[in-house]
Amino acid sequence: MKFSKKFLDKLLKSAVSFHNTEEECSVLPPKFTSLQDAINKLERVIKFEANKALQNEILVDSPILHAINLNTKYPGIIFDEKDKKVIVHKEKKEVKPKTEEQIAKEMEQKILNDQKKEENKKIRQEEREEKKELKQEGKELKSMEKKLTKKEKDIDKKTKRKNRIEKKIEKNHATEEDKQLYDDLENDLEKTEGEYKEMEEEYETRNNEYQKRSDDYNEIQEQRRMEKEEKIKKKEEKKLEREEKNRIKKDKVEKKLAEEERQYMEQLFDLQHEEISNEDLEDMTEIDSSNIKIYESPLPFQRHLESLEYVDLNNNLLMTVLKGIKPQNGYNLQIFHGPPGTGKTYKLIQMLSELLKKTNLKHKYLICAPSNIGTLNLYNRAKSFNIHGNLILSKTKEINADEVKNSNVYFSTVSMRYGNLMKDLPFHTIMMDEAAQCQESWTWGLLRSEVKNIFLAGDPHQLPAVVSDEGNKLNHSRSLMSRLMQIGYPSKLLDVQRRMHPDIVKFSNEQYYEGKLKTEYKGSDIKLNPFEIIDIKGEEERIGTSYQNKIEAEKVVELVKELDIENTVIISPYQAQCKLLKTLNNNLEIHTVDSFQGREADAIILTTVRSDDKVGFWNDYRRLNVGLTRARHVLRIVGNVDTWKKQDGPLKLLAESI
Repeated sequence: MKFSKKFLDKLLKSAVSFHNTEEECSVLPPKFTSLQDAINKLERVIKFEANKALQNEILVDSPILHAINLNTKYPGIIFDEKDKKVIVHKEKKEVKPKTEEQIAKEMEQKILNDQKKEENKKIRQEEREEKKELKQEGKELKSMEKKLTKKEKDIDKKTKRKNRIEKKIEKNHATEEDKQLYDDLENDLEKTEGEYKEMEEEYETRNNEYQKRSDDYNEIQEQRRMEKEEKIKKKEEKKLEREEKNRIKKDKVEKKLAEEERQYMEQLFDLQHEEISNEDLEDMTEIDSSNIKIYESPLPFQRHLESLEYVDLNNNLLMTVLKGIKPQNGYNLQIFHGPPGTGKTYKLIQMLSELLKKTNLKHKYLICAPSNIGTLNLYNRAKSFNIHGNLILSKTKEINADEVKNSNVYFSTVSMRYGNLMKDLPFHTIMMDEAAQCQESWTWGLLRSEVKNIFLAGDPHQLPAVVSDEGNKLNHSRSLMSRLMQIGYPSKLLDVQRRMHPDIVKFSNEQYYEGKLKTEYKGSDIKLNPFEIIDIKGEEERIGTSYQNKIEAEKVVELVKELDIENTVIISPYQAQCKLLKTLNNNLEIHTVDSFQGREADAIILTTVRSDDKVGFWNDYRRLNVGLTRARHVLRIVGNVDTWKKQDGPLKLLAESI
């Protein structure tokens, strides 16, 4: 795919701005004072989240339209891949001529560098010569040692011979020849001892000098060795730090990977309309992907930020959205909520069917969800009602109005509303599924002056949108639907669930839905207890920022065999546990809680992993509720019940309910 230079320049500018600009945000209030107050606050939210998202390097399979090297002077945007290399668009920067002062400084620095090199070269040469001289001196000293030893032996031999003759002389047994020999030996010994003493003094002087020079040389070499080892050590430490940093980043990314995969295509919008196939694109560089730092794509933040420019709510809905006051003059905002299996999607399409009978083709409908899967579910459910509208997803290139029966009905992700295909279309009725999973700052772009009806369906007791840790504390993950419900806006609980066995939904019903749910379970051929907790005393093990529990994992694999149900899914909030399970049995279907939200299976096995003093991720009741409401017929929860009881929260309540 080719992109225009204008588009890539704009995207790069956004990436750099998001990365460099820290936005201050206060906690999002439950109510807004005015339309402009809401827009200002939500604009800051998007910029805040963009800044946090584009701060750190990430690992990503498909880096198209992601930013690179934002912490350097040469940032860029990846717009294509080729083998193991990426094609990067960079801003063309005009090279300014150097001033005379800069040139002078560079020359001065070059002279200093050259002098230092010459000094180092001279030092190295002197050290080599010193080493050579010391080696030669060592050889000569060893030769002198041998000569001294030889002279010492000669002196000893002559002294003994002289002493023997001396005894003969004392006893008057010596001949004239002995006396002459005695005189010769005495003279010879005097000469030899003098030579020995002179040689010994020379040896001592030279050896002391040799030892001093050797010590100095060895000290320098030892210092160089230690410096070299220190460099190697620091290099190894930096390598380990990078590896640990990458591992931590990878763990962090993997937690959000499923959510990112779920949202990535809709974030790209209809980018094929940015293609300009014949344009000569400049400032493009081919780079080895291992030599760059990849950051989040700025595109979704840029587009959602731009969408706020279109916000202009009709006065009849304005106070409803701002403060939860009932709409006026026939305008409408309705909220439907309930757990999985209560027919939220069905309810929206049923209302769409009824409204289509009352309106003409000039009244346009946008039926949307935050994800592609949610949008496709709406589209397919509508077809069962004989409603055939326009499906606008990331890969759709045009709207073929002549090929659809209901040309005034558009099925799309929330994000696609802000793309080129639909940004100028007026929609009078907005219907959003999975509304509790769409952060409010990304919803407001839908709220334009022509909107008359808003229908929101979702479950605020499921996991909210993924935002930064700091943003979570400031209510950035909060949805429009959740906020309105929190300030008392009327909502309808869809209280009949048809997915789960009543034993499976019992705990969630009592804890999160006030015991109001009714069950119309159709039954199953599976003859097993629908709900069981398997108490096992495993040992948690920290792996980077994640956790695993081998004993628990082995029990889960054993359970899969015991259940013998084809559609069995294992769920854990920890990537390390998911990977461990894969090594034990590569055929298992394993998901994190976040990645399996919105889906279901005949049998679910939850592995809680933690087995010490804390329950970790499970302390968010919404995460537990997602895990508990995925199974249709059989649910098994494997974990250390004693650990559940140690920390106040949803798992402790579950343990006490046994």
